[in-house]
Amino acid sequence: MKSLVRTTFAALALALCAAAPACTPFHLRTPDGFARISDPRPSYDYRALSAYGVAVGVRAIPNRENASIAFWSEAVDRRLQRGGAYRPAGASDVRTERGQVGKSLRYSMGDPQNGGTYWVTVFVTRDWVYLVEAGGASASFARAQGEVERAIRSFEGG
Repeated sequence: MKSLVRTTFAALALALCAAAPACTPFHLRTPDGFARISDPRPSYDYRALSAYGVAVGVRAIPNRENASIAFWSEAVDRRLQRGGAYRPAGASDVRTERGQVGKSLRYSMGDPQNGGTYWVTVFVTRDWVYLVEAGGASASFARAQGEVERAIRSFEGG
């Protein structure tokens, strides 16, 4: 499952930009019970893992097209559903503690007993597209859901 998520977004990131700069202007509070990975590259700009297998990551992609959140949310959703592994499980608008507006896209994968949960929240600024991703086995994700939601609300992108 981790491999499928990684492969899908690596392809999306490559399609959107040749290479992300080494320094990207964002902050995300590492969820309680998670350990931040010191060098998450090349796939992520930030990554943290729980001991029970839930991952949170951030990708920062230059918004060279100066496109809107509606465009980027639709592009991400179409990309994820094209492969057939991700089934939509809801979408909602989100607002961070600092008032930044995003779009949360939620998916399920696999069968109900052994499947996974995957969320991607899209934030867009004039210069950047931020993908805040979270995923893991559904039972583990349910355990971490509150911390994942708090981390997403803590996001601040410049």
